[in-house]
Amino acid sequence: MNDGSWRMNPTELGDEEVTFKFANTGSQAHQPVVILTSLPADELPVVDGSVHLANIHIFWPGEGDFADWPPEDWTEDMLQVIEPGQTVEATPRKAGEGNPGLGTYVVFCYLPGHYERGEFGVFQLKDGTS
Repeated sequence: MNDGSWRMNPTELGDEEVTFKFANTGSQAHQPVVILTSLPADELPVVDGSVHLANIHIFWPGEGDFADWPPEDWTEDMLQVIEPGQTVEATPRKAGEGNPGLGTYVVFCYLPGHYERGEFGVFQLKDGTS
């Protein structure tokens, strides 16, 4: 993660355990969210400067779907902030649990204005190994 751009590696994954490593190489804090979507990565709905997460499948930091956003029990700490120079690793799906869903995943910064500056990336989860 950098200010204004994000780099994803790899961009295609097979049926394997998924582990995220978020490294903030920028000078600003970032708040990564991973969603499964059929929408183009650069056309996610934005409300008040942040991606609107209603009716979108959130894969990380907590897997789920929300009919309304923010949910009634919303607290700011539900989405992890990663400070400049900080690296965070997370394994949202444990081995043997199967795919959460094959398809296109978009990783983006939830902080207001960051997604619109281009702070997002895409990876594909495909059947079989990559």
